[in-house]
Amino acid sequence: MPDNIVKVMGVLPDNTILLGFHQMGIAVFDMNSYQFKSIDKAKDWTFGVVNCITKLQNEFWLGTDGNGIVDYEFSGDKRIRNFFDKAGFPFKKSKCFVEGYGRECLGCC
Repeated sequence: MPDNIVKVMGVLPDNTILLGFHQMGIAVFDMNSYQFKSIDKAKDWTFGVVNCITKLQNEFWLGTDGNGIVDYEFSGDKRIRNFFDKAGFPFKKSKCFVEGYGRECLGCC
């Protein structure tokens, strides 16, 4: 396990669990082998504490303490990018995602 403080979890379609950590970003836990697996594109995590996770189609949005929302695409090219920078939002913290009106709402501070 890359960090000893797990902040949040989300389930991937292949029955693995995406874990968000206090310092070391994200990793997956394989329920079939009971092993942690690193995510290649997340090895040099610089986005800060992962506070919340929500699944949107083929990606997870990760709310962080210092970089707003980071999205992790778990199929296709499996990219990781800072969504807030790309969209031009001024917020740097995202503490929660709230589902409502058929879409996800952002909780920012």
